[in-house]
Order: sequence, then structure tokens, then C-alpha cells
Amino acid sequence: CKNSIAAAAAGVVDGKMVIAVGDTYGSLLVFDIHMKKIFEHSTSSDTVTTLTISDSGIVAGYATSHIKFFSLSALQYKLNLSTRLVTSLRYNFKIGMLVASAEDAIFVIDIKTFKIRTCIRSSNQLWTGALVMGNKVFATSYEKKKISRWKY
Repeated sequence: CKNSIAAAAAGVVDGKMVIAVGDTYGSLLVFDIHMKKIFEHSTSSDTVTTLTISDSGIVAGYATSHIKFFSLSALQYKLNLSTRLVTSLRYNFKIGMLVASAEDAIFVIDIKTFKIRTCIRSSNQLWTGALVMGNKVFATSYEKKKISRWKY
């Protein structure tokens, strides 16, 4: 990366072990296990805040509230989630769902169709992380000292 690394993730995409890093100016670089660059995508000053790996690509969350889905060769899809930065991304391989937390909402997204299945909004909590298991969403926030839980 040309700038400070803000997020990193590793996993298997299309049968290849990859390492993805994103920086404070929006660059996403993907390497193989030998650190040979496979793919690079750059935006102008759009900080990568979080990354996760799905079985078919890399998912990046940005400070501008966008989520971008990448294959190993190109940008595939872009979603604008909210008005606040994306704080976490978690992918559940078993059910094919991605959960994203932004500062003001939590989203469950079908990774095959890029459709938002559920949106949980809150004006009085700063969401810091979330995950999906089965038909339940679990989330943490800055204000609470417990894990919140919903069915979707």
C-alpha cells in the first residue's frame, strides 16, 4: 500500500489462498500466499475501514458508508448502506450471508444477489461489530455492555 494500512483479511477465494489489505486512501491490494500481487483497486481518499473474505471474492467497507464486492480481477458490485462509516463486515459461508455494521445501522446482505435482507437502525447506539448465525444477528455497540440479538 502507498498509505497506512487500515484493514486486512485473509482466506480462500475461488480455491486460492489470498491476503487483502486496504489503506487510508482507498487502495485495496490482494496478494497470493507468496505475496505476489493478484489485484489492485484504488479510489480517491475513501478510507477502507474493514475487510472480509467470501468464497467468491473480497468485500471492503469504507468510511463513506459504501461496501464494495470484488472478484480477484474486478469490482463486481457497490452498495451504499447508510450515511455513516462501515465499522465491521462478517461473512457466514454456510448460509451465504454478509452482515455489515455501520455506525447507525446493521445490515444482512445476501452475497449472491447483493440484496439487503434486513436493516436494523438505531439512533442511540454506535454499532461496532456484528455477525450472523442461522437466522439471528448478534451485534455489539459502544454504549452497551452486552450483545444485542435479533431474528431476521
